[in-house]
Amino acid sequence: MPRHTNPQDRRRSDFRKTFGTASGKNVLMYLYGALFGKQPTVPLDGNPYITARNEGMRDAFLLIMEQLREEDMEMRKYYEDYLAENRREEMNQ
Repeated sequence: MPRHTNPQDRRRSDFRKTFGTASGKNVLMYLYGALFGKQPTVPLDGNPYITARNEGMRDAFLLIMEQLREEDMEMRKYYEDYLAENRREEMNQ
């Protein structure tokens, strides 16, 4: 097991281990939907309080994605495959 010299590297490694499993990827994709990763944060009525809450939820998801880093190609491919599958399902409904 590699030794990490700084806490940020260790934390990123822990995030990759957590979300790199099949179950972790499923949870990550659930969070993507639940934390406004795929829909606008501004409600139809434009309520600024709801928008602020939704933006906070999206920030939580973006924090996770930042720790995984977009250059982690395996995770990015899984994410893109998930998006493509959801689009196909939406088109078939």
